[in-house]
Amino acid sequence: MKEKNSRIVAVRGEGLLIGLEIDRDAAFFVGKLMEKGFIINGIQDKVLRFAPPLIIEKTDIDRLVTALDSLF
Repeated sequence: MKEKNSRIVAVRGEGLLIGLEIDRDAAFFVGKLMEKGFIINGIQDKVLRFAPPLIIEKTDIDRLVTALDSLF
């Protein structure tokens, strides 16, 4: 996603614990993703923190990526 979206400033983390730094307020994304059934933390005003459960399916990750992509 970072390669095709200039609004993503940086991606950091390891494994599935990921921080996505964006160029706008994270609260908007947190609210919209919650409406779609995802729980995402907004930290440091412009960072989305993803901390999925230990047991997660690829289809769940694909749904999140699609939902997030639609917000950019």
